[in-house]
Amino acid sequence: MGSLSLIKVRPHGPGYSVLTVLCADDQIRAQVLKGLDKDYDRHLAQVENVRLLFMVLNDDSYAVRIRAVRIIGRLANMTPGAIMPSLRKVLIQLLTELEYSTDVYVLVTFWLYWNED
Repeated sequence: MGSLSLIKVRPHGPGYSVLTVLCADDQIRAQVLKGLDKDYDRHLAQVENVRLLFMVLNDDSYAVRIRAVRIIGRLANMTPGAIMPSLRKVLIQLLTELEYSTDVYVLVTFWLYWNED
């Protein structure tokens, strides 16, 4: 069984909504992250949500981690000072893991999700 991930989205304003993903299925977690497109960036860029996205980078699934990196990279354009130092550290860690990985599944998964449109 994969790990569990938690993501919250709390928009500003009178409407209050929360998106929480707590699921053992890594494909569901990856699809939910895929659905967090640019329309959500304003909300995802909030400090609490960025912190939660960085927590998702510890997920067991590389597909989930890659989607989280893509979102965080997008958000770095909005608030680079708050995101870039942590993102740089995480990317180095992820690339080091991949460099020393002998698991073909991990490498193929990384390649497929990284090159996805």
